[in-house]
Amino acid sequence: MPGKRLDMSSSVKLTIGQTFLLTVKLAEVGFTTEEVAMLGQAQNLLKYSPRMLGIRDVLDGYSKIESRPWKPEFNQALWSSIGKSGLDFQKYSYVPIESYRLMRCLEFAGFSPEDVTKLGQFADLAEVRKLLAGKSRIVLRQHQLDLDVAPNEVYCIRNTGVVKHVLGGQIVFDQKKFVPQPLNHSTKGRKNKTLRQLVAELGDKQLCNAALLKFYIRYPKLIPFPDWSNVIVLFCGTVYRDPDGEFVLCLEYVGGDFWRCRKAYLDREANQKCQVLVVA
Repeated sequence: MPGKRLDMSSSVKLTIGQTFLLTVKLAEVGFTTEEVAMLGQAQNLLKYSPRMLGIRDVLDGYSKIESRPWKPEFNQALWSSIGKSGLDFQKYSYVPIESYRLMRCLEFAGFSPEDVTKLGQFADLAEVRKLLAGKSRIVLRQHQLDLDVAPNEVYCIRNTGVVKHVLGGQIVFDQKKFVPQPLNHSTKGRKNKTLRQLVAELGDKQLCNAALLKFYIRYPKLIPFPDWSNVIVLFCGTVYRDPDGEFVLCLEYVGGDFWRCRKAYLDREANQKCQVLVVA
């Protein structure tokens, strides 16, 4: 399978009309002119990063905004000014200017028109102001995993059948539950072992299936980095077959923002970097 950039950015140009409507929504929840400018400059919140949580993760339901206790390092001057100088819709002269500036900043951060629409329709838009003041933070949501989902609903690969699919149950995601298990590549003068032989040596360990791989692909910030960046993580709980033989899917880091999902054939020599993901 080709390399995939786990990135939600888009090169599509935004329109001033879309961004103007967003600016109106921001004003309705009390954003000041200064706060609109700050939002545009808050690239750590706007620009997608595979390592850090941002606003688009919240819009996609991946994470949420959570209030936190007041701390001295918060921007108290900004917080005390909130609500005192909101955008005045009786004076439309400068609102389009703020909209234009915000549009350019959102484009630089990779926002698509759909992202802008989502942000304007976000039910807790007022909470974004608290992020700017440091009174809130973005945290991951609890994710309920269905690891019993049928394999044909996980990945539909052309000319491929399913040989085996180990059910994983209904669980709340916890990264500590999933551990890459190193394989014993030692041959002691014998012919190199196939991947099938190495996996068999793991005994009765519970193997993670392709449903969990699909979850990681959808939520790349949950992929342990840099721990998994130097290994090829195999999801041997689901075995497929194509004209070239039986294979499992694996996750491999290829640098930058790129991870790729590819095939690993069971009856071929195993890559030394391969590790099998098991339930701890």
